[in-house]
Amino acid sequence: RARAEEAGRETEEAKEEAREAQTAKVSLLEQVQLLEGKVHDLERFTEREHSDQAERTRELLEVLEEAKSALGESELCLRGLVDERDRLRETAHEYEESLKETEAVRKESGLLQDRLRELEKMLDEKQGEASKLQEAYGAIREAQTRAEEAGKETEEVREELREARARAEEAGRETEEVRE
Repeated sequence: RARAEEAGRETEEAKEEAREAQTAKVSLLEQVQLLEGKVHDLERFTEREHSDQAERTRELLEVLEEAKSALGESELCLRGLVDERDRLRETAHEYEESLKETEAVRKESGLLQDRLRELEKMLDEKQGEASKLQEAYGAIREAQTRAEEAGKETEEVREELREARARAEEAGRETEEVRE
């Protein structure tokens, strides 16, 4: 009888251990499911981040193309204005030297001087625009630094930015030459 009671206690203990093991198993399964859910959420987040990064890279490329186009147009406009300013200065000088005795020449020279001031004002405005474009280029360069974290996909963007910077520096040098 004592053995039977002992066996009964051992059976009860075994059942209790089995229940505890079953409870632990259920708890572990719940934790596994929770972790799988977190992994799935993390994968979705990573996919969204990758998609967002690709969109930001595309937007940066568009801004870069616009900046490159604007820099090119500004450079052409500046060259034209500088040429026209130089021609007008020469013309004003010739008129002043050869015909300074007559009132008509003075009047025409004054008109040319006014036009020259207008052109110089336009040139100053264009130089200001070029400066703003260079600032925009600086902002693009800063955005490129953030885009480098996207890895290989942004390498082409960096190369284009380097090319844009070279053109911007060339435009800056040409602007300095114009000022001289």
